[in-house]
Amino acid sequence: MPKNRVALFDLDGVLADNTNVSLSADMAAMEIFSLEAGERPETLYSMFDILKSEAIRTDPYDRGRLHLYEKLAMLIGARNYLDAYRAFCQTIERNTRPTEIFGHLYPLIINAASDSFIVTDNQTDTAYLKLRKLNLALPSESVVTSKTIGRRKREEEYWTKLFELIGAYPERCVVLGDSEARDIRHPKNLGAMTVLYSDSASSDNSRADIHVRSPIDVRKVLRNI
Repeated sequence: MPKNRVALFDLDGVLADNTNVSLSADMAAMEIFSLEAGERPETLYSMFDILKSEAIRTDPYDRGRLHLYEKLAMLIGARNYLDAYRAFCQTIERNTRPTEIFGHLYPLIINAASDSFIVTDNQTDTAYLKLRKLNLALPSESVVTSKTIGRRKREEEYWTKLFELIGAYPERCVVLGDSEARDIRHPKNLGAMTVLYSDSASSDNSRADIHVRSPIDVRKVLRNI
């Protein structure tokens, strides 16, 4: 990628395959809670899901797994939330897999580390577990999470704060994501170049500057922007 561009890569769906990863990790945690609480893991997950939904509506700072598990433990009268959190982390790291396009993007990210950022709605701890499994050892300032920003990617303020944080005008940036709502709409409105990676029929009407479906095409596009 040319030196005058700053690349912003979505984590889930672009670098890490997020299919059922978080759900399986939460269920592993619920299995631990069930040992002490005497409730079925599915019942505990329903309670946890309510707590998570409430946290998402309020503040990204409050929706980290450790914090939510502690709240759930208080609700059900359990004390083993740290064990549950360890089970969550172990499952996330064990089940994280690279996407089809990861191998094409890895050299671009590593070779231009100072001009590349990972942007994600993940909490910081979850993001680093996935990046470690992907063997992406990036400096902390190159990984921007919802906790870093205090907003979620569906909100325009996330992106305005992000561009300010990394010290780059939107017009210098290329955003590669797999979601119209989270990765394309606001960055494009702010002036960034946007690349949507999706083979979904619903993405045919995307407002992205470039829409690609092939893993090889993604790398070609980024190398020639």
